[in-house]
Amino acid sequence: MRNHLISLSAAAILAIPIAPVAPSFAGPLSSEGWWDSYAYPGVHWGVEHVAVLDNQLVVAGHWLQTVDGETLESPAIWDGSSWSSLKGTGQPTVSGFASWHGKLLAVGTFHGLPRDVVAEWRDGDWRPFGPRMNGLELLHSDGNRLLITARDQVFEWSDDRWVALGPPI
Repeated sequence: MRNHLISLSAAAILAIPIAPVAPSFAGPLSSEGWWDSYAYPGVHWGVEHVAVLDNQLVVAGHWLQTVDGETLESPAIWDGSSWSSLKGTGQPTVSGFASWHGKLLAVGTFHGLPRDVVAEWRDGDWRPFGPRMNGLELLHSDGNRLLITARDQVFEWSDDRWVALGPPI
């Protein structure tokens, strides 16, 4: 096991132990050269955030384009054969993703949700995940731990609440 530095914000850098694991994607991501298959048809510019959920690629950024005659808006998911937007009831502005325990979580601005809340993609829409955190900035998961930064402090999701990991930085 070795430590990887994960930059969560300009003020927070963590060393998180991550076991070296070779990527093992089944389904849509399993073929050789899978990355090339995302170039066409697909998003060609502006991708800023990436996650993998249930072997499907999820991307977000500041883009809007037409793929095969259909308008594709950010965020979007690739199921192995086509792209679909994950916008829900309004056009979100996603500033970070994490895939954690089978959930797609995001930070950003979401129509109908309060500011500074982590959002979960569930039942075709973005829903609140956990309590509101003033100054919410970034989200990260190593598959087991779910971390956010808010107000220059790092928090971990534990027992259905955000728990501070030490004092503010």
